[in-house]
Formats: sequence, C-alpha cells, structure tokens
Amino acid sequence: MIKAPGKTSGYYIQDIETNAKYKLSRGKGRINFPKEVRELIYDTAKGKCALCGRKITYENMTLDHIVPLAMNGADDVSNLQCTCEACNLFKGSVLPDDFMERITEIFLYQMDKKQGKRLL
Repeated sequence: MIKAPGKTSGYYIQDIETNAKYKLSRGKGRINFPKEVRELIYDTAKGKCALCGRKITYENMTLDHIVPLAMNGADDVSNLQCTCEACNLFKGSVLPDDFMERITEIFLYQMDKKQGKRLL
C-alpha cells in the first residue's frame, strides 16, 4: 500500500539487521595466499594431490582447506593442502573423517554393484 509513490520512487526497503548479521557471519573473506606460499605447499606435497595421490602441475593445483572454512576451519597455511581440482570440488565442505567415510561407502557400493556381493 503506497500512499505517495512519487515521493518514494528510487527508495528500497532494506533489512539492515539481517545484512549486518550476514556480513559478521561471513567474516572478512578468504585470504589470497601469495605465490611463495602456494609454491611451498606444492613442493611439500611433492606435486601430488593430497587426496588421490595423482601427480599435478603447479598450474592445476588448487588449495584445499583441510578443515573447511564452513566448519570453522582456520584460513591459514597450517590448514591448507595441495589438491587437484576434481578432488577439491568432490570434498567440498566436508571434514576429513567424513570425506574418507564417504569415499569408502562409494567404493564399497561400486564394488558390490560390479561383483554382485558385499565386500564387508
């Protein structure tokens, strides 16, 4: 119900409290780690994905948060690992133990489907 549309045109209703809470919960954002840090993580991993073990080039490396930021993981070097893009996308915002459980379930299901019997 707009009583004076001419006086209110160009103005929008905004939920300031929700916007402020959203900004606080998101924090200050991700850190863009410098090239030297990325190279150190790559060299420490010997150029292999920490999740699947495949050899990857420096250009194809993605940094994965071991404990995801969504699970209150730290956005610092001690919480980073070298991963290929496929593994990083597959892992998503899952904790390491949950990720391993998920991989095991997928493997067992696929083997069961292929062999026709349960492995464990």
